[in-house]
Amino acid sequence: MKMKILIPFLLCFLTLPITVVSQSDQLSKAISSTLNKRFPGWRFSEVSVGVQQFFKERFPDARPNLIKGDFDGNGQMDYAMLIEHGNFDESEKGFTQVVEKLAFLKKGAKYKLYILEEYAPAQPILYLNLAKKGEVGKDFQNNTKYRYPNDSITISYFEKAGGTYIYRKGRFRHVLESD
Repeated sequence: MKMKILIPFLLCFLTLPITVVSQSDQLSKAISSTLNKRFPGWRFSEVSVGVQQFFKERFPDARPNLIKGDFDGNGQMDYAMLIEHGNFDESEKGFTQVVEKLAFLKKGAKYKLYILEEYAPAQPILYLNLAKKGEVGKDFQNNTKYRYPNDSITISYFEKAGGTYIYRKGRFRHVLESD
């Protein structure tokens, strides 16, 4: 009798962390609302099969188009993402996908949007990664090493080049780390 009661309880308890983790990975309503207003029809950028395989092998719990970290060092969780949305391109006289590199920094109860870069067309070899506070980075142009002052946003072009957006003094600065 006790075992019949204990098994369902254990099953419910074991599934609880899975539920909590999946809910915490959802974007906040404030971020989703801003994205919907500013970039109608947006979606997370798609990545190539090569990038998908790379993440599956090296970062199985990470996403190539969404990262979380404390980018401004205020102790609150911030987000960076790669999104695509439709846009009318005057030069091409047609519809094209525009890619946005975005950061949302949490300031109290609100998020502030930073557009890091915008370009077209979509590039499926592009992905994000998190550079953790205190890790060593390299400034490719100046051939110097440094430590990330906060969590930082690494943008990579699969097997080609990469750089990092570092937040300091109210703005993001881009550092080329590989070519």
